Amino acid sequence: MNKLRGGLLLLLLFCAPATTTTTLAQDEAAAEEHAIDKALGRCIDKDPSTAGMVNCISQAAQDWDRELNRNYKRLSEALDPAPRRALKTAQQEWLKYRDREFALIDALYAKMEGTMYIPMHAEDRLRVVKRRALELAAYLNFIENP
Repeated sequence: MNKLRGGLLLLLLFCAPATTTTTLAQDEAAAEEHAIDKALGRCIDKDPSTAGMVNCISQAAQDWDRELNRNYKRLSEALDPAPRRALKTAQQEWLKYRDREFALIDALYAKMEGTMYIPMHAEDRLRVVKRRALELAAYLNFIENP
């Protein structure tokens, strides 16, 4: 299981959002320490079966979606009208991207055989939402801490 988390952290290093206020290493450290990730790790440690991992990842995905929405709302409230409109447009486009990315992920895993691919599939979908939640958090941090 530690290999799975280690692989995820390596993946985050290459996929984490980069802004003018944070480095990739800072983003990775923040993601590593996030309460959702800690809860996911504890959950998987309690039940490392395929079904257990999928349940844990599904809960974490829901938590990251809530975090994304919370970050979006806070960012939107902190912006003036013009950047708020730009954020709204970007988020609408991201939702389209998310749906297309989910379709791609689903298609890639559709013919994979073996139980190991089930949690991998769920984790790949989770990663898409988590990345956006962290991007929005980085933007919020940028405007709150110039």
